[in-house]
Amino acid sequence: SALEMDDFPLPSYGQLPTNRYLLLSVASSRGCPFECSFCAETVFWKGFRPKKSRLFEDLDKLAGTYKRTSFYICDSLSNHAINPLTSDILSSGKPYKLDCYLRADKICTNEEFTKKWAEGGLIRARLGMESASQRILDEMVKKTTPENMAKSLHALAGAGVQTSTLWIVGYPGETDDEFSETLRFISNNKDQIFQADAWLFQYHPKGLANSA
Repeated sequence: SALEMDDFPLPSYGQLPTNRYLLLSVASSRGCPFECSFCAETVFWKGFRPKKSRLFEDLDKLAGTYKRTSFYICDSLSNHAINPLTSDILSSGKPYKLDCYLRADKICTNEEFTKKWAEGGLIRARLGMESASQRILDEMVKKTTPENMAKSLHALAGAGVQTSTLWIVGYPGETDDEFSETLRFISNNKDQIFQADAWLFQYHPKGLANSA
């Protein structure tokens, strides 16, 4: 059976020159609670396993060991952890900075939340948006809407968080008009997008949530 996340030791960087790395990695989960059709996370990790203990404790220990203050939260998604983690950082008064993957759904549209996340150290959010066509989003089982995506960008960027957006081009069945919807969305929200990264869809017969 799979190990419990709380049984894992802290990352050990051994003799690596950690002063050369912009960020140190730390995780609070394995897998993802969603099953987007193009993604291998759910299949690879066989579900979603979050830590029961506070992520801040791990981060604080790593900071003390390696004398670093900037961290990459390498979870598939950090939506489940971002509120308590940034709250703990803010309460501690520590100058920790965070970079993580977030899902652009309702939690990210809450400007009170995003403001507190920024105050608690969030400097960059990586957002797998994939498409701005509702039909394609539904085909992907993304369980979100272009409206929520736009609100998330505005809430995060408005709080001073850099937004790195990821997009999928050529999803099966995508039409020229649907791809144009994505381009229009990016253009309309360009002032709230720090970075846009496009990926050409590749089908794999095994491993993806929607593989045959």
